[in-house]
Amino acid sequence: MNPQGEPKPAAEVEWTEIATQEDADHLMQVFGGFRDSCLREVHVWTDHWVRPDLSMYYPSDLNTRIRVLFQRQVNSPSAIELLFEKVTHVNLAPTPEQYYPVIFGARLYMEEGILYWANDEDWSPESAAINLHTWIAARNARWRDASGWMGDELRYGARD
Repeated sequence: MNPQGEPKPAAEVEWTEIATQEDADHLMQVFGGFRDSCLREVHVWTDHWVRPDLSMYYPSDLNTRIRVLFQRQVNSPSAIELLFEKVTHVNLAPTPEQYYPVIFGARLYMEEGILYWANDEDWSPESAAINLHTWIAARNARWRDASGWMGDELRYGARD
């Protein structure tokens, strides 16, 4: 909290690593299993690009990263930001028409060195309905309190 009693901006809050199942379980407890939350924003980037001379740059250790902002209808914290690194898979499934965009429960677990997050508590990589849900698999992840990022302001990019 700052001197005015408001939450610090997310950029000033330290990251907490998710390196074990215990770390994942702790985040699930802190953020209430993602109940009554929504996925507000997603930002994806890689370590490769095209130079002005049109040659491609790519390091030997490719790393795709994803930042995700979640907001929820509960305080302490009311928003969190997850940063996934060395992403192995991402599936973004927009909310179907006529459905509420509320996450009623999520799944966060480690398996064979990969952290999985999905917007359904019963989801698994072996699920027949795997692509009906938003899910991310990554080798590294961390999170931070982003309660100062509530509301409709976009944090990762412009609306246009």
